[in-house]
Amino acid sequence: MRLTRATVALGTPHLGAPAEKAANVATHALGLVGETRPLAALLALRSVGIKDLRFGNVVTADWQSHDPDALLRNTRTHVPLHHAGRHFAVVGTALGSHAHPAGSLLGDLLVRPRSAIGDTGREDRLAFPDTHVVRLAGLHHLDLLNHPRVYEHLRAWLAQPAGDPPGRPDRPDPVGEPSAAGLGRDGGDVAAKAPRPPQERPAAP
Repeated sequence: MRLTRATVALGTPHLGAPAEKAANVATHALGLVGETRPLAALLALRSVGIKDLRFGNVVTADWQSHDPDALLRNTRTHVPLHHAGRHFAVVGTALGSHAHPAGSLLGDLLVRPRSAIGDTGREDRLAFPDTHVVRLAGLHHLDLLNHPRVYEHLRAWLAQPAGDPPGRPDRPDPVGEPSAAGLGRDGGDVAAKAPRPPQERPAAP
């Protein structure tokens, strides 16, 4: 970590992913009936890495001596952001903005917004600075890997020397789309407004 100056989390499921939680519940439900137990056994073949996505497990203590197929048992250890370097997060909302219920519920279709910024609602939430988080509406999970709107923020952030305030993209998001903005701790967006062009003064008669 001594050589790491910055990290960027692109839709990272810090608190887990609902799809893996659903698979865990489905495995147990299918195992209750003899006719569907073969399907449960097949679904249980998910890799342990996929099962770690249920609650965002990242350290050995999270899975050591624990049954990875236990029903919705959260053994995740809180791991704070490293004190060295700067940390950024990009959050996608495929359907609507953060203000729309679908945006909060579905997120980027794989990771919900609160999981993407590690917001537990408690003191152990991940300490992303407000200006180091952007939420981009209209993007699903895989879009975050190579979308131009994401790249603009990466370039602006990583071009700044350590200690400087984070940069903004050279141009705002296209008109008609929600702006890429700093996400406040309360879930609100801080809009990135472009300066207005100077108005020409009428010529003197």
